Amino acid sequence: MSDLLPLLILGLALSLLWLIAFTMRSLARPPRRTVAWAIARSRPSDPSELPTPRPFETISIKHNAIDSAPAWIIQGDNPAGPVLIFCHGWGESKLDILQRLDAVAPLCSKIISWDLPGHGEAPKGPSPLGTSEWMILEDLIELAQGEDLDARERATEQLEATLEDQADWEALFDAPPKPGAPKVVLWGYSLGAGIAIDLAANRSRRVSAIIAESPYRLPLTPARNMLALKRLPWRINLPPAMFLLGLSRSRGPRWTGFDRAHLAKDLRCPILVIRGDMDEISPPEDAHDIAHAAPDATLITLTGATHFDLWTDPKQADARERATRAIADFIRSIPTS
Repeated sequence: MSDLLPLLILGLALSLLWLIAFTMRSLARPPRRTVAWAIARSRPSDPSELPTPRPFETISIKHNAIDSAPAWIIQGDNPAGPVLIFCHGWGESKLDILQRLDAVAPLCSKIISWDLPGHGEAPKGPSPLGTSEWMILEDLIELAQGEDLDARERATEQLEATLEDQADWEALFDAPPKPGAPKVVLWGYSLGAGIAIDLAANRSRRVSAIIAESPYRLPLTPARNMLALKRLPWRINLPPAMFLLGLSRSRGPRWTGFDRAHLAKDLRCPILVIRGDMDEISPPEDAHDIAHAAPDATLITLTGATHFDLWTDPKQADARERATRAIADFIRSIPTS
């Protein structure tokens, strides 16, 4: 028996290592919701296939010379309204805007929905898991406000040699939009809510308001809840997996600087936080902490609403109607000048 003990220990160690690697891959490479995914389920695959078809165009932007995911620019009903940019959740895609369009299209001039890295029809590769997507979101905001991204990149390269300290860099990257540029509202869901908060906390002069739907504070929380919901192990494998994922994304083992409630303290625009009291992924208390930390926040709690089905489940009709009214009131409250 004693001869077998080392083999048993080695087998257990290898099994644990495999489980940690499996957990890391599962989190970093979520399932892809593509056009094929929508067609296979008889769902609309773009805005032209909605019951009320909407004009749109597909664009692809670049960040650091790497092709980003395609994005839709969808025509809204109010030419004088803001541009709304939608950031989807983990395992979702730009398709998620389709079920939310009725809530915002009447109030906005344009709606932009994009595939986060590692999702949808984005190029192959892992998800940054909320650590660096804000850089592409920043490009989308500038594009929405009429900036020439290529010209801005050239100007940045020319200025690099002359910028002396951090204040100079902040002035360059947090420059206000051109006069007459449209207001920008960010709507983020779950993972996307944190990305929107992260961007607005650091590049506040271009964002007029944020809608944070089902946000969470720290990445361990939704990862744990998602694995538990799928009845997968997490107690032993998840902590080391998150430790290694944090290191690989330059956030360190503790995911330094990620906490969305701490970032919300630096917001200079109003934020509407929407939470469901039955949310099984993003705890309602996380949404409360984020709203409490923000200087100008409105928090609404939707009775009976879960994480996934607010915009699709017929049983959620009352919660959906309340969320739609709150979003409309919030967007109408944004100053026009």
